[in-house]
Amino acid sequence: MKTSPVQDKAKTRIPLPPPDRTGRITLEQALVRRRSICEFAAQALSEPELSQLLWAAQGITHPDGLRTAPSAGALYPLELYVATLPNA
Repeated sequence: MKTSPVQDKAKTRIPLPPPDRTGRITLEQALVRRRSICEFAAQALSEPELSQLLWAAQGITHPDGLRTAPSAGALYPLELYVATLPNA
């Protein structure tokens, strides 16, 4: 069975730096300040920023594989994919 270029790229692993686990504000402060923003920067995320975002969404926080996002029965049905553009 032949795979598409998108499927081939999906198998590529990019090593990222470890996330920063030492926040500068409390959870409560973060929740109070949280607002949706619909204006985005013209540049791509840096590798540390991407690492932090992915860890916050589904990062492993325990040796048993438990993650930052809760999941009933530890099934973790959410999968995250990162799309990249070729260098210009």
